[in-house]
Amino acid sequence: MHKEQNDIIGIKPSMCGISIDVRALARRLFSKKNTEPAIKVAERFLQIFKDHGISQMQIPRFIPEISIDNLRDIGSLLPVLTDDVVNKCAKLFNIRRTWLEGVEDQIYDCHWCYTDPGRFFEDIAAVKPNGVLFPVIALSTEKSLDRHSRRKQPIVICLVERIAELDDKEIRRYTIFNDGWDWSYPKARIQLKALVRALSRVGIPVVPIYRIAKKNLKKIESGHCVPRLYLEDSRLHRVSLEDYVRSSEESAVAKETDELPVVIECIDHYNLKSPRLSPILKKCSTQTHNNILL
Repeated sequence: MHKEQNDIIGIKPSMCGISIDVRALARRLFSKKNTEPAIKVAERFLQIFKDHGISQMQIPRFIPEISIDNLRDIGSLLPVLTDDVVNKCAKLFNIRRTWLEGVEDQIYDCHWCYTDPGRFFEDIAAVKPNGVLFPVIALSTEKSLDRHSRRKQPIVICLVERIAELDDKEIRRYTIFNDGWDWSYPKARIQLKALVRALSRVGIPVVPIYRIAKKNLKKIESGHCVPRLYLEDSRLHRVSLEDYVRSSEESAVAKETDELPVVIECIDHYNLKSPRLSPILKKCSTQTHNNILL
C-alpha cells in the first residue's frame, strides 16, 4: 500500500515499532501557525452575525458575496472573506474592522458627548433610526435610580438602529456612548437629564432603562460586546429615563421634579431649544464657553 507523504505517525521497523516523521510534523505545525490568524477572522465574522441575532444560513441576505455553500465550514468561508466583504461586514454592524481582523479585542469605536451634547444629536441624525421602537436606550446597574444615594450609579446610553427585519424580528445595530455617566454625580446627572428632555423635541419621548449586571455594563461601555446579548428580559417596565425629566403636570409618574428648573437651565445653556433641533434631526448648535455645568 502506498504511504502518504504527510503521514506523521507510522509503523516502521524500530525498537518501539512506531516512528514519527519529523518533517511532516514540522510542515503541519507551520501550516497551522500560518492559518490561525485567518481562522480567527472567519470565526469573528460568523460570531458578529450570531451576536446580532442572525443565523449562519441568513448571512447571504446581508452579504450576497457569501453563498450557502461558503458556510459549510471555515475552510469554505476563508476564500470569500475578501477585503470588500470584511469591510461590508464592519459597516453593516457599525463595528471596528480591526476587531474583525483579529488585531484588537474592542468591537466598537465608542462615542462621547459629555459637555458637548450637540455631538449626541449629530450622532442621532447619522444613525437614522428607521422606525425602531426605542432609538435611544439607557443601561443601568440599578433597579431604581436615586440621586440621594451616595452609591455610584453608572449609566450607559446607546443609540439603536434597525438594519433589517427577519421573520418579524428586528435586527439592530448600536452606537455606544462611554461618557461615564453616574446618576449620583450632580453635574453628569443634570446634563443627562437635559439630553433626555431635549429628545422629545426630535420625536423620541421614551428612553427605556435596561438593568444590566455591573461586569456586563463595563463590557458594553468599553465597546467589548454587542449590547443585544444582555438586553433580553432586562428592561425595567415600571420606570423610564424620561420619568426623571418631567414635571408633575406632564406626568403622573414624574420623579425628582425639584431638579427640573436646573435641567431647563442646562437645556438653555447648551442651546438645546434651537429650532434646528427638529424631528428631521438636523445638527443642533452647542455652547460650551460657560462654566455653569462643566
